[in-house]
Amino acid sequence: MKLKFALNAVMLLLAFSAIATAQNCRCESCENPYGQQTLEQRRFWQDVRDNIASSQGPTNAGPSNFGFAQMVFLDFDSGDDGDVDYTRSIRDAIQAEMENIYQGFNVVFSQTNPGGLFSTIVFNSGGAGGGIAEDIDFRNVNPSDNAVLNASGIGLTSDEDITAVSSLIAAHELGHLLGLRHHDMFGPIGNGVPPGFGPFYTPVYTGPTDSFEQEDHVMITGAFGIPFAAFFGPNWFSERSSVKLTIATGFQTTADAANNDSIATAQAVELTNMTAPNTIVDGQNTSDFDFSASALVVEGSLDGTADPRDVFQIEARAGDLFNMAVLSTVPDRLAINPIDPNISVFDSTGAFVDYFGSDAFNENELKSLDSIVTDLVIPADGTYFIQVDSPDVNDSGVYELLVYRFNGLQGDVNCDGNVDLLDVAPFVDAITSGDSLPKADMNNDGFVNLLDVQPFVALLNNG
Repeated sequence: MKLKFALNAVMLLLAFSAIATAQNCRCESCENPYGQQTLEQRRFWQDVRDNIASSQGPTNAGPSNFGFAQMVFLDFDSGDDGDVDYTRSIRDAIQAEMENIYQGFNVVFSQTNPGGLFSTIVFNSGGAGGGIAEDIDFRNVNPSDNAVLNASGIGLTSDEDITAVSSLIAAHELGHLLGLRHHDMFGPIGNGVPPGFGPFYTPVYTGPTDSFEQEDHVMITGAFGIPFAAFFGPNWFSERSSVKLTIATGFQTTADAANNDSIATAQAVELTNMTAPNTIVDGQNTSDFDFSASALVVEGSLDGTADPRDVFQIEARAGDLFNMAVLSTVPDRLAINPIDPNISVFDSTGAFVDYFGSDAFNENELKSLDSIVTDLVIPADGTYFIQVDSPDVNDSGVYELLVYRFNGLQGDVNCDGNVDLLDVAPFVDAITSGDSLPKADMNNDGFVNLLDVQPFVALLNNG
């Protein structure tokens, strides 16, 4: 009945319109990589792979057997550096919790060697009291990297505590292997960073310091002063993490064009609309409906004085909420030939966009030489320019530029924080006006038209 009513309402309006770690838990995951991994680190990870192979058989051989799905091998047997007793029931409970945490993100878990390409998480391995990820693999370019965790020394006694903490550490380290950073736990989007974090950015971050959900999110870390009790969950992914995990499964990148070194010759780029799973259990955006976002990833490079900057042109609207990052020392594949990047955002006149009383510019983010602009609010409809350069005009190397706009709940066309029949009329207005409103682009094809009606109605019905 609800589906029929919603469909009739949409069609009627269309017709009318046509007429008219604290404690001892830590994570060491290349979060401060001012260069590529050291020889010692590389030997450590080779030892991890050798141990897996000797215990479980050949690893990561041949093409992927799982398409765009990321296969993850939960290896409870090859670790030799911890003393937690992972019984069969605990192993099954950990896998079930991992599947729950990653529900919707096209990640598949196995307790046996799955063959093909896969990542491995080794339990009872690495230094006691936490986990280590081999890389922060933004976009999941390498689907066969590894992580280790060792819950010894934390004081876990019950099966429930072993399951809760081990699952969270494993999910956290896997998040790094899929490209997530510790600051991706900040939330909700639009609330900026936690109090006291602003001075750690260069220049000092002057935006909102109202982030309040970080103790609930998978990418929590004791390094940020999170109390140990938070590691007993339940935990889920923040909006920031959800967007980046969605990008990690088959997202198309854009190549840096030649001669895009000024506003006059800027490379016009477009963001791709996408739906990101909403896993928020208890927070500002708790809902049965997923998130709408629009994202862009550029693979670029600078070449000293011959190519000292790249400039990209986007179209945006007043109130759009953007996050941007230039990655070069993170992940490891880029750190082989990195730059020390800056990021700047200009309006159509070439002036800096206002960024909470400062210029929209960043030289260094929280924990590396890379650059980030967090929760930038666009002041007016128009054309904007994103510039990537370096304080060293002779700097040469590669980078990746991530730009995404967070649109809120998919289908919440009237922006009231709910998806219901009150969204029908503005949805129809978007169709009849040819408006490219992302939250009304239900099939994420870049257009709002009649092809979006059926998925919109189905969304209302499922809600």
